[in-house]
Amino acid sequence: PGGNIPCRNRCLRNAAETLRRELFTMTKILLILAVLATTLTAGLWASGAVDTDTATATATAAEGASSNPAGYDRYHWTSPAEFEADTGIAITAYGEAPALAQLVAQGELPPVVERLPDNPLVLAGVGRNMEIGKYGGTGFGAGASFWQRSKDFQKPVTAEYGFTNHFYPQLIESYDFMDGGKTWIFYLRKGLKWSDGMPYTADDMLFWYEDFFLNQEYPSVGSDYITLAWRGSGVIKSMVKVDDYTVRFEFHEPTESLLNSAFGSTIPVYSKHYLQQFHPNYENADKLQGMVEAEGFATWVELLDFRLDHHSRTNPEKPRLTPWVLVEGDPNPVRIYARNPYYWAIDTQGNQLPYIDAIHEDTSLTGEVLNLAALSGDLDVVRLSMDLFPEAKQAEADGKIVAVRWPSVDLNTAVLNFNLNTQDDGLRAIFRDKRFRIAVSHAIDRALINEAVYRGMSQPWQVAPQEGSPIYHDGLANAYLEHDPDLANRLLDEIGLEQRGDDGFRLRQDGSQLVFTALVRTDAGNRTPENAEIVVDNLRAVGLDVNLRIVEPELQVARRDANDYALAILQSWGTIEGGWQNGTVAHWVPAHGAADFWAPLWTEWYFSNGAAGEQPPQIVQDALGWYQDAMNTMVFEERAAAMRKILDAYEENLWQIGTVQHLGHMFIFSTRLRNYPAVARSWHRAGDTGNPALWWIDESS
Repeated sequence: PGGNIPCRNRCLRNAAETLRRELFTMTKILLILAVLATTLTAGLWASGAVDTDTATATATAAEGASSNPAGYDRYHWTSPAEFEADTGIAITAYGEAPALAQLVAQGELPPVVERLPDNPLVLAGVGRNMEIGKYGGTGFGAGASFWQRSKDFQKPVTAEYGFTNHFYPQLIESYDFMDGGKTWIFYLRKGLKWSDGMPYTADDMLFWYEDFFLNQEYPSVGSDYITLAWRGSGVIKSMVKVDDYTVRFEFHEPTESLLNSAFGSTIPVYSKHYLQQFHPNYENADKLQGMVEAEGFATWVELLDFRLDHHSRTNPEKPRLTPWVLVEGDPNPVRIYARNPYYWAIDTQGNQLPYIDAIHEDTSLTGEVLNLAALSGDLDVVRLSMDLFPEAKQAEADGKIVAVRWPSVDLNTAVLNFNLNTQDDGLRAIFRDKRFRIAVSHAIDRALINEAVYRGMSQPWQVAPQEGSPIYHDGLANAYLEHDPDLANRLLDEIGLEQRGDDGFRLRQDGSQLVFTALVRTDAGNRTPENAEIVVDNLRAVGLDVNLRIVEPELQVARRDANDYALAILQSWGTIEGGWQNGTVAHWVPAHGAADFWAPLWTEWYFSNGAAGEQPPQIVQDALGWYQDAMNTMVFEERAAAMRKILDAYEENLWQIGTVQHLGHMFIFSTRLRNYPAVARSWHRAGDTGNPALWWIDESS
C-alpha cells in the first residue's frame, strides 16, 4: 500500500549525526512498508479520517482530549459490565484508531468488536487526573524505555498501584482459589487474541507448563523466578486445562506466590500456534534440525530462545499480547513497534487502546548524545542516570521536560558480601565473626560516599526495605551506620586482629598476612565501582589490607561458582515490594541467587534440600524456615510477621553490609506526553506503574 510513514527525527545532534539518522530513516521506510501494511495505514495518522460505519470512536478520542468528568475512585475494571455497575456509565460501543478503522473499511481487518475479547479490560490512568486521549503520533524513546514499561502489562494479574498486597485481573478476566490456597483457578478472557488474530486460550498456558517448565532439555525456564516463587509451596503439583478458557493450578501447600511471582511476565510470551514449529515435541526432527542449521544455531533450544524473543527486540514474526508489537528490531539501531490491532483493553469511553500509533526506540543514543537529546525534550520518555538529576530539574524549570524521580526495586547502591563459606579457613573464621562485619560497617564513611559519588542525593542505609513498605524495619535500615573508625579498630582488636605487620596492616590471629581482594563487576550500575573505591580506602584506613579488582561479570560469576573469592561488592536489587512477597527476597536469606555471594554453599544447600552445599548454622536455618512460612500462607499479616523475624535476625547478624540507599530512577518525559503517572511505586516485575497504552501525545504542546 502507498502512503508515507511519519518518522520524525527530533534528537539534537551535530550535522553528521543528523544526516546519518535521516539517511537511515529513509532506508528504514522502504524496508518496513510491507510489514506495517497489515497494522498501520500511515497516511491516516495525518488526516485523522474515520469511517463512522465501522468505527465508533467517541468525539473526545477523535477530536482531542477532555478531563474525565466521573472522578473515578478506581482506575481499572475487569469488564464494561463491572465499570457500569461501579460508575453507572454504560459503554455501548467501541472506538478504534482511525488507521485501524480504515483497514476495517478496506476489508483488511475485522471490526473492532471482533478484535476485542468479549469482556475487555477497562482502564483509567493512575497517579494523576485521567484524560481521554487522542489517537495518533509516534512516541520516541531510547533503549527500551517505552517497551520495558508496556511489556509489564500482559500479565494474568498485576499488583495495584502503590504499596499494597492487592492484585487485579489483567490478561485474565478473574481468578479464584480453594482448599485454603492449594488450588487456584484462572478464568481467561473469552475472545482474547494474539496480535496476529489467533485466539489466546488455555492451550497457550499449558504449552508453557508442559513443554517448557517441565522440559529438562530447556534449561532457561529452570532459572526463572517462578521456580523460586513456587519452591516455597513445595513446587507446583499440577497445572490442568479445565476448558479452553479455564486453567487450574494445584499446589502441595497453600500459596499466594502464584499472584506475586514473575509467572505473570513469563507465560504470556509462549504463543503455542507459532512457537510449536520450533519445538521437538511438535516438529519433525529432521525439519527442525534443518531450521537450526539454516539460522546458524547449535541446538533447537538456541533457535527457540531466539524465536521466543522474550524482550521483544529481535523477532518481528512472533505474535504478542502487548499494546505495541515489534516491526523492526535488532540489529537495526532503531527498534520500531506498531500498534497491536488486537490489544484487549479499552478506556472508560470504550476506545481501544493504545492511543499512540507507534514507538521508535533508538538504541544508538548513548552517553552525552543521549543526555542532550533527553534534557532538550527530544525524547518522549527515557530513563537517565540520577547523576543528572540537578541538571534535569533545571531543564524542567526551563519548560523543556518533566523530570520525575521514581523508586527502584534496588535498595542499596553497593553491598559488601563477605563470603561466609570461603575455602580459606582463617578468613572464614574472621568473616563469620559478626564483630568483624560490624567493625567494617563502622569503618565506612557513608557521608563521604553520598557527597562525593551521589551529589548528596542519598542517605546512609543498610540492605533494608524502604520507607513506606509494610515490612519497613527501622532497626535494620539504620544499624551500625555511624562512621566511627575508633570503634572499628577496637572491635578488630577485640577479635584477635590487633597485630600489625611492618606495612601497618593487620595480621591474622596466627601472625600470618591478612589480605584479600574485593571484586566489583565492570558493568555495575549506580556508580558502584566509585563507591567501592571509597569503601576499600576506608577499610585500609583501619588496617585491613584490601585490594579492589574490577572484573568482567563472567569472571565474577565463575569465581562465585568455584567459591573462590573473599569479598564481592554488588548493587542490591529485587527486595522492595513484590520481591519479598514473590519468593525473590534476593538478600535476606540464602534462598536466591543474590544471596549466593554472601553464602554460596548455604544457598546450594537450600536449593538441593540438603543434598549439596553446606548446612548453615541454626539461625540461618531458622530464617529459611520463616521464609517458608511466609511463602506458605494466604494471610498477608502472617507473611509480613514472618518476614519481620527474618529482618530481626538480619539486623542482629548483619550478613551483608550496605553503604547508602539506592537513589531510585529518573525518568524524563517530554512536555507533549500525557497520562503518565506523576509518582510510581516500584514492584519487582509485578506491579502497576502506569500502563503506557493510556499515554497519548498532545501535538499542540
